[in-house]
Amino acid sequence: MDQFKKEFNLWNKTEPYTVDEIKFLKSQIKKKNYVVKYGFYNKESAMKKQIAVIFDLMPNLGRKTGVENNWEIISTRKITDKEIEEFITFYFRNSFKRFLVFYYKNVDKLIFDDMRLNAETPNKFIEQCRKKGYSGTFQLKLEY
Repeated sequence: MDQFKKEFNLWNKTEPYTVDEIKFLKSQIKKKNYVVKYGFYNKESAMKKQIAVIFDLMPNLGRKTGVENNWEIISTRKITDKEIEEFITFYFRNSFKRFLVFYYKNVDKLIFDDMRLNAETPNKFIEQCRKKGYSGTFQLKLEY
């Protein structure tokens, strides 16, 4: 592993990962170490995005962080293989944080994004979003 780090220098890399580097990173990532949480942002969002999808990259820590007080967590699920691929491609480079959070205005857009990543949005959370009025149509493509 040390030889691999020296050869590929993954931690300071600015260009895209090679196929071998992606394969190595996938072998090091354990799906059980990640949890996806669905909830609502407690404060009033300036952009009116109250739906929060939180990727907890260290869920097994015993102590709750202060930032978790900003969310009302409704449900959780395990991370998918496709999401891990996206993390490797876009988010792991020089960014080792505990949470990766995406905010939405519309639960239907969230459902669409989850389907794209081979994930199933929890029904309990969808029902709560619809009760709070965070549903409706969203534009899937631009038409000129």
